[in-house]
Amino acid sequence: MNPAALAKAKEELKKLQKNIKAYDSDSPKTSLINGESKAIFAWGAEGSLARRENPNVRYVIPKEGLFLQQDNFVIPKDAKNIKAAELFMNFIMEPEISAEISLHFPYGNPNIEAYPYIDKDIMEDISVYPPKEKLKKGEYLKDIGDAVIMFDKIWSEVKQ
Repeated sequence: MNPAALAKAKEELKKLQKNIKAYDSDSPKTSLINGESKAIFAWGAEGSLARRENPNVRYVIPKEGLFLQQDNFVIPKDAKNIKAAELFMNFIMEPEISAEISLHFPYGNPNIEAYPYIDKDIMEDISVYPPKEKLKKGEYLKDIGDAVIMFDKIWSEVKQ
């Protein structure tokens, strides 16, 4: 990490501070829905859920790109009941069950067999399924190792 670039980023973030209502990664949609905030930074599902409650909410993908993420199922190697874990995972992957989960938690569903069961509104929602040209500019967050200490320090200073 370049300390000079981080210092510059910190100063830029401090300039924006007067426009920040809150740092909320748990449920940022709440302040948008109730009108306390005019804009939020949120994962796609939060945007989709916000629009369900307030149709005036718009989801915008920055021209610079977007963060990509994925959820995974894993079974720890020392799991006590591997068969039950496998049965649970198989149940969740049933197309109708997988589609029902998408209705309540509208993150992109990787189960292609579930697509016919997912509401058309969700399938056409760019906050859930961004256009392919936008995905090409997407990036997964990377583990920055011990540099996270510098980032945490900067965030703490910015949020004061």
